[in-house]
Amino acid sequence: MSPVPLDKFSPVHLREYSNEEGTLIPIEFDIYKGDIPFAPKRMFIIRDVPDGGQRGNHAHKTCKQFFIVLNGSFRAHLTDRVGNVQYILHDPKSALYVPEKTWVILDDFEPGTICLVLASEPYDLEDYINDPKDFQALK
Repeated sequence: MSPVPLDKFSPVHLREYSNEEGTLIPIEFDIYKGDIPFAPKRMFIIRDVPDGGQRGNHAHKTCKQFFIVLNGSFRAHLTDRVGNVQYILHDPKSALYVPEKTWVILDDFEPGTICLVLASEPYDLEDYINDPKDFQALK
């Protein structure tokens, strides 16, 4: 699988191998021929989001992210310099790449949803854009 473009958010359809022993979904980290266009430096898990709750509601200056739903489903609202789009993540085979300078809001979490997020950078509070006005100024 070729890497996704770095200037767009895009769904990534991961490979899946199934047999009588179960199912395996591999994820390659090689930025030139892998599934993720960056080598992850951090990962975290989102879970136990209350009914009606949201996650995200910010952008990053430099950090890229890769969202993989492990259980359940949720909706991702993404906004960049040229527009916005929504994706529903509900299957581990369908991941979502989100580049830097993209406003992300996650909502409509099904009870029991678990999402693995791989990030291109370690946690850095200075990388966050939390004010929509500051984000609009980038556009």
